[in-house]
Amino acid sequence: MISTELKTAVTNYTMPKSAQDTVRSSGFVVMVGITAAGKNTLITELINTGNYMSVVSHTTRQPRANNGVMEQDGREYWFVKEAEMVNKLDRGEMLEAKVIHNRQVSGVSVDELERAIRSNKKPINEIDVQGVEAIRAFYPELLCFFVLPPDFDTWQQRMQRRGDLSEDETMDRLQTAVEEIEHVLTSGGYIFVVNDDLADTARYVDDIITGKLDPDERKERSQKKAERLLNDLKAHLNNRTA
Repeated sequence: MISTELKTAVTNYTMPKSAQDTVRSSGFVVMVGITAAGKNTLITELINTGNYMSVVSHTTRQPRANNGVMEQDGREYWFVKEAEMVNKLDRGEMLEAKVIHNRQVSGVSVDELERAIRSNKKPINEIDVQGVEAIRAFYPELLCFFVLPPDFDTWQQRMQRRGDLSEDETMDRLQTAVEEIEHVLTSGGYIFVVNDDLADTARYVDDIITGKLDPDERKERSQKKAERLLNDLKAHLNNRTA
């Protein structure tokens, strides 16, 4: 469980103006999406082009195995204790920080974004919809991609490869996915990306970022995919709780 002190620090956090200015000038690109949609895999594919630099998030959860490979500090995340996250928030060192799945706090630090900027590459990172809204409160032009799996069955297979999750953890993630998809469908401002073929998806994202493609080109088809996935997910949840 998350401590009351950390929850309070997250709730009361306001990003310093200097950090807001850094975000506005950075060309920051974010990948959003439901758990196990392939956000980090897609980011890695883009980084391999040599044009992008990962902005590694901080998280209070423990490292875990993904597809049999153990996460490493500084690669997938910076893994920190709750007390350290509280200190970072108290010192104004975070761009954003949010409670995830009711079990952890994750967020992006100012130092990490500045490191990516110094690389002279495009900063890119995975954050959740709460973090997007926090940044868009002062930077509405933030470029956001919402990553979807090809279909419900493929998504469930990917989730099973993520490592051992308890029944409660699985239900938390499924419910969060419902909330995230519903939010994105109703709020707008996100570019849906269906992560079926990794190389093709990475080219599509890169072409939008570099202005070679109109983001509305696949909008209708991708939105229908999101709606179908949402319906399948709700039906699955109803069956599990029946």
